[in-house]
Amino acid sequence: MKFLSTLYIFIITLLLISLLTKGVRSNIMPSDVYSLKDYSQPFELSPERGRYALTQSIVENHSLFLPLEIAGYVTPDLGYINGNFVSLFAPGVSFVVIPFYYIGKYFNANQLFTFWSVGLAAVINAYIISDIVNRITKSGFGYIAGLSFIFATSALAYATTLYQHHFTTLIILLALHITIFSNNTNNSLLMGVLFGVMLLIEYPAVIFLLPIILVYMFRHYCSLQNKESFKISIDSRIMLFILYVFIGIIPTLIYNSYVNTNPFKLSGTVESVENININNNGSGYEIIKGETDEFKKSVGGFFKYENIANSWYILLLSSERGILFYSPLYLLTILIFNLKNKISDIEKYPFYLLVSINFAVLLLYGMWGDPWGGWAFGPRYLIPFFAFSSILLGIVFKYYAYSHWFKLSYFTLLVYSILINVAGALTTNAIVPSKEAESALMPTIKYLYNFELIGFGKSSSFIYNTYFSKYIPLTVFYILIIAIIVFLLFLANKMSSDKISHEN
Repeated sequence: MKFLSTLYIFIITLLLISLLTKGVRSNIMPSDVYSLKDYSQPFELSPERGRYALTQSIVENHSLFLPLEIAGYVTPDLGYINGNFVSLFAPGVSFVVIPFYYIGKYFNANQLFTFWSVGLAAVINAYIISDIVNRITKSGFGYIAGLSFIFATSALAYATTLYQHHFTTLIILLALHITIFSNNTNNSLLMGVLFGVMLLIEYPAVIFLLPIILVYMFRHYCSLQNKESFKISIDSRIMLFILYVFIGIIPTLIYNSYVNTNPFKLSGTVESVENININNNGSGYEIIKGETDEFKKSVGGFFKYENIANSWYILLLSSERGILFYSPLYLLTILIFNLKNKISDIEKYPFYLLVSINFAVLLLYGMWGDPWGGWAFGPRYLIPFFAFSSILLGIVFKYYAYSHWFKLSYFTLLVYSILINVAGALTTNAIVPSKEAESALMPTIKYLYNFELIGFGKSSSFIYNTYFSKYIPLTVFYILIIAIIVFLLFLANKMSSDKISHEN
């Protein structure tokens, strides 16, 4: 019965994300992309275009280099090296979604299936979150935690389009699950593979894996011989684990060597192309180059300590991207620090690990030069942060679930957060940061623009635009989505209460 209820919850969750997935009904060819770059269109921003371009080039042209007809729609996130156009994004996402591109192509919907694969990864993330919380708290509050992650954060808006965040989060959650619950070294090869896949998908995110890998290594390969003198014994099998990690890195080195001409040259550091001007007779083209400063294009140029104060304000407090405005529900995770002396031993282990990872996320993107995430809806860089915070939120919920003030605060903030993030997923991610001139045309509280689009009936949802737009206004569709999500949460809450009642 529990299995069927769990399956029911996450099938409905996947269906909801399918209702919101951005797309059009046809096999998208390079020439089609140019007409799909407007607000609320599937290719409204360059990150999804850049990743889709590499997938399309691999499938249609059997090449890791981008032909001119594909490269043209990738700018300004286009690289140029040794006479070849290349993607400036890490290639992992483009590789992962290839099977979905093929399936979609068979059904005359290559773009739609490609984007839908991200939603599938998002639902798996929600399930892993729920499983971790349920197992460490021995309760059913994991379902609420998992659904909160999906529907009450910007994770929802980026589950409907082609970005890296849900794949990154999936890798870290898998590694976290293995580290917390595995009691042997049988998963060492998988941990090494996860490290390598992470490097392929998002270079900076490997930093978030490091605390988990270090804990995994210490737990399985190290032991204290004498607690008083703190002597550590290291198992010789640790060398095999290090070898697995190195094996995981090899695909990235091969890709960099072949595409970027140097195994240690990351895609983002390649010379960029701002625009391509094709001659009127089609006989040639002119390349307008982008950033040429070598330091700014280097890894070190992306991160600066002096950015932290402003970046944390943008990501935590601002009306542009701040958690305070987009997902205030997660302010309740602060209560976890009030539970340090109350939580059980099995909960302390993930507590310290999750807090350290979340600090790493905030520190990394605090130093990042673009905390806005470009044109983006909400704090998209903090999607992994929300995943780990959801686990902490599940622990908090266990201890405060019977407090009336907490339940009122929780569900009030939850509903508010859902209202905001469904509006984003249903309309557009192209929210201009204040540093750009176009922001003068946007509301001060940026997500109000998404509600304006709902009022105008302008949606990015393939399902709504194809099947419902002729029959119901977008506002009604939006309310129906909210109603189904609230129903899901009531179901999850009932499952949590039934499990506690059964155990008592």
